[in-house]
Amino acid sequence: MFVESRWHRVATVCSIAISVCFIAGCEYRGDGEYKAHDIWPLEWFELTLPAFELQEGLHKRFTIDGYRSHGTSYLKLVITNPESIDFSKIDAELDVKIMDTIATSFFHRTGPLNKHLLRARELKENVEPNPDEWDCHYLYAADYINRQARAFSLEVPIVETPTLTCYHFMPSGKTEYQVIINVGHVPPELAGATAQIRLHSSWK
Repeated sequence: MFVESRWHRVATVCSIAISVCFIAGCEYRGDGEYKAHDIWPLEWFELTLPAFELQEGLHKRFTIDGYRSHGTSYLKLVITNPESIDFSKIDAELDVKIMDTIATSFFHRTGPLNKHLLRARELKENVEPNPDEWDCHYLYAADYINRQARAFSLEVPIVETPTLTCYHFMPSGKTEYQVIINVGHVPPELAGATAQIRLHSSWK
């Protein structure tokens, strides 16, 4: 009985260790910090890639290997600036591609971060972003505007903030990905700014 009880404790400890390793993302072999939460069928996954400086001419490449998802991921690009600025006036250029090992494209956004906003203002309509445009969300000086699915107004001004977040969806699976980043024009207002890409996939 003593031997059986001892082996039972060993098996329990091993099972807990494996579970902790699974939740902590031990199977992830790529860049960044990966976490798996809860258990099937409610499990969800998140990946935070390393932050990089918004320096004109910068080239970065990250590897995603072992990221699990539910077939679709929510991608966020977060720009963080040392000081609050009006991001609607910032025409920083950022090109991000996410491809598998045979160069199949799963995500590609390029051009100025405010390109979609300027186009919507020109059309005087809260239009959907084009497939290659960044879908950046701005903070307006009125809560009723900010409660819109995609806040937009021609009358209410955009307020200065230290961060800008762009939201996108992308197909995702268990394959290995390469994240290729090229930074184009960066205005002086973004001196010292950083950018970071985060992925999230849940069962919902």
